[in-house]
Amino acid sequence: MYKKVCKFCGKFLKFENSRKDKKFCNWECYRLYSKGKNHPMYGRKHTKKSLKQMSESSKGGIGYWRDKKRPPRTEKEKNQISNSLKGKKKSKKHCENISKAKEGVKLSKEHCESMRKSRLGGKHTEEHCENMRKSMLGKNKGKPSPRKGKKLPKEHCKNISISLKGENNPNWIGGKSFELYGIDFNDKLKKQIRKRDKYVCKMCEIKESKESHSVHHIDYNKKNNSFSNLITLCRKCHAKTSLKYIRDLWIKYCNDILNNKEIKNRQLNLL
Repeated sequence: MYKKVCKFCGKFLKFENSRKDKKFCNWECYRLYSKGKNHPMYGRKHTKKSLKQMSESSKGGIGYWRDKKRPPRTEKEKNQISNSLKGKKKSKKHCENISKAKEGVKLSKEHCESMRKSRLGGKHTEEHCENMRKSMLGKNKGKPSPRKGKKLPKEHCKNISISLKGENNPNWIGGKSFELYGIDFNDKLKKQIRKRDKYVCKMCEIKESKESHSVHHIDYNKKNNSFSNLITLCRKCHAKTSLKYIRDLWIKYCNDILNNKEIKNRQLNLL
C-alpha cells in the first residue's frame, strides 16, 4: 500500500501498485481542482482535424438523458447559468450554424402542446418589459418592418380571430354591436349624409372611390339618426372609433369637425 496527499483537499490517499498515478481522492476533487489554469486544456486549442473527428464521432450518438427524466435545476444552478451568460452574445457564424441545424426540423405535436401549456398565464415582469423596450429603442428607426411583405398562414389568422371573439376582445361592450339600427337608418339617409359631406372622409379628407365611405353615429347610439349625429368616415377612420377606452374623446372630436371648431386633439387622427 502507498500513501499520497489529494491535490485538492489534502486528505491522505491509500492505493495499491496499480494506482500509483492517483492524485485525487474522488472525481469531485478532480473536477473542482481542474478549473482555470489547472485545466489540462488551459491556453490550448483543438486542431481542425481533432474538432472534425469529435464532431463525426458524436453524430447519431445517444445522449445520456435520452429516455430519462432530467432532475429539476435548483435556484442556485439557475442563477449560476444566468450569471455566466450575462453580457455574452453569440457570433454571427454561431447563429447561422444554429439556424442551418434547425432547417427542416419539425417539433412533434406533443412537444408544441407542452410548450404552449407551460407558457399559459405567464406574464413578463415590469422590469423585463422595460428592458425589452429599451433594447429595441431606435433599432428599427427608418427601416422597413421585418414583417413587411410577409403573410400569416390562414390557419394562424383563423385561430387569432377565434381567440378574439366575444368577451375576449378588448373592445367588447356587452354585445352592443349586435343591437339593431333604427328604421330611418337606410341607404337613402346614408346617401344624404355622404352628399352633405361631399363624399369626403371628414377625418383624413380622402375622397370616395370604388368603396363607399361609412356613416358613423357620433354618440354611438344606433337609433339616434339625426343629421347632427351622423358623419362620413372612410373604413380606416371608422375602425379607429371602435376603441372603447377613448370613446368620449371621439364624440367630442367628431362634433368639433361637424361644427367647424378648432380641433385640439389632433393626435387622435394619428392612432
